[in-house]
Amino acid sequence: MVFSHTQALTTHYSWTSTTLISSAPMRLIATSPLAVAVSKASGLGFLGLGTDISTFPSLLNEAATALHSSPIAKTPPHILPIGVGFICWGADLSMALSIIQSAPLKPVAAWLFAPQDPKGLTTWTEGIRIESSGKTKIWIQVGTVAMALDVAKSCKPDVLVIQVSLVSYGIAVCCLRAQSFGVSPSLHEYLSLKLRSSAPQLLSSLLHFRTFPY
Repeated sequence: MVFSHTQALTTHYSWTSTTLISSAPMRLIATSPLAVAVSKASGLGFLGLGTDISTFPSLLNEAATALHSSPIAKTPPHILPIGVGFICWGADLSMALSIIQSAPLKPVAAWLFAPQDPKGLTTWTEGIRIESSGKTKIWIQVGTVAMALDVAKSCKPDVLVIQVSLVSYGIAVCCLRAQSFGVSPSLHEYLSLKLRSSAPQLLSSLLHFRTFPY
């Protein structure tokens, strides 16, 4: 039986409210205080690692320490209720996987963006799922319908983050609710039709999601 979108989101991010609010992994801006504050406010905060993996352990430890002293209710076991974002073209995959594997609490989500080759997203996705024992959910940011369809088939992400240029502030996330963000109905309908036919297992995680733009 396929979960509804609400069931999927509340299962993966059980401390969050509906509709889920997320802060994007903005490089040099989305540090532990911001990510922790968003998650403590019933949202999902992301750490913006960018290409510099050297900061990954310290940012994880800082977030874990803050949440240890002030835990978030309903957090699943062995999970840090914080996501992490990587700019894949410059990030060291092997180092990132090693840090995830050794972390006592696994980040709840990994937001992947800008690989040198789109095929590299498969390597990132498979590696993170293995090293986190499936605890870290995969979010992938794409910029075209073609890439969205390719990623949906090859990586089966838990969330697709759709980058568009149809809104003045740059990025919106549409999970088959694109019209909510000012995206044209034709794009919404096309994505809905294509994703429903090619990757129906994604629908439970793609509906009713929002994020702050950056």
